[in-house]
Amino acid sequence: MAPKLQVFLVVDGVRLPVEELTLAGCRLSWAPELLIAQKWAVGDLLFSAVDVEISIKNLKLSFNGDKSWQVEVAFHQLTESQRRVLGEFIGEGRGELRHFRREVAEG
Repeated sequence: MAPKLQVFLVVDGVRLPVEELTLAGCRLSWAPELLIAQKWAVGDLLFSAVDVEISIKNLKLSFNGDKSWQVEVAFHQLTESQRRVLGEFIGEGRGELRHFRREVAEG
């Protein structure tokens, strides 16, 4: 049985659970209202399993949401290495899963 994979967006030290993930961005189930209000931030994408954590550092982010729930986050100016690693996690280019969904990963 494969270990459960959890994905978090970490901004200002706060771990925000990712609901869906693509190369373009992600959807969060919630985010602090102050974070949404600032619209732009830099954060890390953290892939976490029982005994392993891998992160993609210094992602440029923009937030779209007027409430603290169901927040859309766009990634901007991904470097080639960020794009490559993110693509590996979501199966881009291999005809596999094109985006991450939390309920699938927990399943």
